[in-house]
Amino acid sequence: MSESWTLSPEPRRPWLTVFVPAFNEREGLAQSVWRVMAVLDRFGVAAEILIVNDASTDDTGLVAAALADLDPRVRCITHPINRGLGSGLTTAIAEARGDWLILVPADLAIDPVDLRRYFESSSNADIVVGVADVHVDYSWFRRLVHAANIRVVQILFGMRERQFQYICLYRLAVLRMLQIEYIRSAFFHAEVLIKAKALGARLSEVDVRYRPRLTGEAGGARSTLIVHTLRDMADFWLRGGAEAVRRQAAPSRRSLG
Repeated sequence: MSESWTLSPEPRRPWLTVFVPAFNEREGLAQSVWRVMAVLDRFGVAAEILIVNDASTDDTGLVAAALADLDPRVRCITHPINRGLGSGLTTAIAEARGDWLILVPADLAIDPVDLRRYFESSSNADIVVGVADVHVDYSWFRRLVHAANIRVVQILFGMRERQFQYICLYRLAVLRMLQIEYIRSAFFHAEVLIKAKALGARLSEVDVRYRPRLTGEAGGARSTLIVHTLRDMADFWLRGGAEAVRRQAAPSRRSLG
């Protein structure tokens, strides 16, 4: 594919939508958004920032609205009730205006300069999977959960990728071909990759640098989230997983080819 990530495909249409999920991220949201925008401007990427405020109980919504007022490339959508990260992704998929979508947490979790590595890999991929050493600020328990999750996905679904719950760059057309079912748990990250691969999408990996959270509160190791993730993973596997997707979506695979 010969597309250039430094050029907008159409006037006023962004090449990239940066989806920023935000729940009680008042402290660091503005700084993160401006930092990402500054890097994208330096790279010459035509982009929009789509903040999905997931019914925050602090002033996150006010901060997001102020950012949108200051820069027309920033948009904000607010969920009336807290629906979780997976639901935020489905909102972003429906509302995105770019050809590509990347989920960048409000705490960043990445050095924005490394976004260039995703863009450079996009010419030969439909999804660029980021791989990072996320153990820098993890407790021993969260490290164990993270490693176990990767290994179980690899074994159950025959995936060779090294990471399934970090930042990915998605071709929006591929995301819109998928039915994302497990939005109430962290399994939706892996679900997207498994289903996209089953449809024939090309997955590419890039090594990037993890940036520890400086503000807000991480929730990735909550016991309820872990239980729901395991439940959803088992449900998908028992239903046939990737093989079922392949059998049901032959026309989609042809259109991806």
